[in-house]
Amino acid sequence: MKKVHIYGNKTTHNTGGYDPEDKWSRDSTDTSWGIRGCAEVVPDRYESFDDIDTDLTGTLYAVYTIHSTGDSFGHDESAYFEFVWVYDNVDKAKAAIQLIRDHAEWYRKRHGWRPEKVEDKRFKDDYSLTIDIGKDKPMTVCASWNGYFESLNEVDLVVFQLGE
Repeated sequence: MKKVHIYGNKTTHNTGGYDPEDKWSRDSTDTSWGIRGCAEVVPDRYESFDDIDTDLTGTLYAVYTIHSTGDSFGHDESAYFEFVWVYDNVDKAKAAIQLIRDHAEWYRKRHGWRPEKVEDKRFKDDYSLTIDIGKDKPMTVCASWNGYFESLNEVDLVVFQLGE
């Protein structure tokens, strides 16, 4: 079993908004993510929360999300990055991406400014969904991009090679 990690860089800019006369005020932010690749974690390296164990090798496809959050006083655009799963089949990775997009849209329609009654048998919960992680194994993931102040900005994949 190997641990894999998506690597890249994160740049956060202050977009302003702070009002010193308002004790609740705060600045908003805008974050840019530069995803450079994915690789095996070097032994004894600090493990981050987004490392994933895998026994897969060869050409792999790592699915990740980027989402925004905020509160009543400010907005943090693209603030969070999450590594969802790694696949050895591009079609399964693309299916997971589409499922995540569909779930975010389902949530948005049900909880937007003009809520709609939307049924989708694939989804039972606003804040979690079940994805196929390969070998027909389902896994429930937290849909942290859904929420009153949250929104999904991006869900995509990065292709990489992992040796034996």
